[in-house]
Amino acid sequence: MRCTAINLSNRSFLVTVLTIFLVAPAYGAGEWDLGLALGYGKRSNPLINSHDIKQYWIADIAYYSDLWFFDNGDLGLVFSSSEDVSLNGVVSINSDRVYFSHMNENFLFLDETSAGAVDDLPGFVEAPDRDYAVELGLELIIDKPWGRFQSQLNSDISDTHGGLELWVDYSYDLLIQHWYIQTSLGVSWRSASLNDYYYGITPEDAIESGGYLPQYRAKEGINSFAKFSATYVISKQWRWVNSFQYERINSEAANSPIMTDDKITTVFTGLFYSFM
Repeated sequence: MRCTAINLSNRSFLVTVLTIFLVAPAYGAGEWDLGLALGYGKRSNPLINSHDIKQYWIADIAYYSDLWFFDNGDLGLVFSSSEDVSLNGVVSINSDRVYFSHMNENFLFLDETSAGAVDDLPGFVEAPDRDYAVELGLELIIDKPWGRFQSQLNSDISDTHGGLELWVDYSYDLLIQHWYIQTSLGVSWRSASLNDYYYGITPEDAIESGGYLPQYRAKEGINSFAKFSATYVISKQWRWVNSFQYERINSEAANSPIMTDDKITTVFTGLFYSFM
């Protein structure tokens, strides 16, 4: 289950979900995963004069068939699949843009509250606006008794940042009576074009900030992350979900003038109901 933010001004996501729901049976038999978690969570925002993101509900919307899948915003095509190895093509939205969202934007699943300004910058100085990027990637999944290995190589196809991202993740699941425990570790290599687009400061950005933000060019870097989740199965439909994620930001991005922290933490606890 992924945590997904949807901008209400972009209703194409909801139209896409409805379209998939209607036409999916015509393109191979598959299975739906539909669920909703209500609770409380928070994701830190490392940008200057920004807002931590509070989470009150998380939707799980996914469809899987032998030919293709839709998983909470990611659209995929199955190239090859066996019992424990899968090779897929995936179209997804880069997640960095969500941190550049300000108070005047409304979100379906996320709510924002003030986190206080940086001491040496006026409150009106904010991170320059950045756009969402649509990325096309190749995904490899190996699922064995010793754990699950997942890797993606993604490239920008929307001409937004023009960069690449390669990430790898290892996870291990453990079932203890009613508890389902999942732990994972991973790293993400981000190209200079991607890093510089989101965290660099162009001459135009410096001018628009009134000179408070100096020019900065970010090079390639590697993020690292760890995740832990503990789910208590109450019944077939009801579960108590708890999750924690820690991400260490690469130094090239963390040293940007628009950054106040080199880490991002996300926590959530709540009740989840499965409609399927």
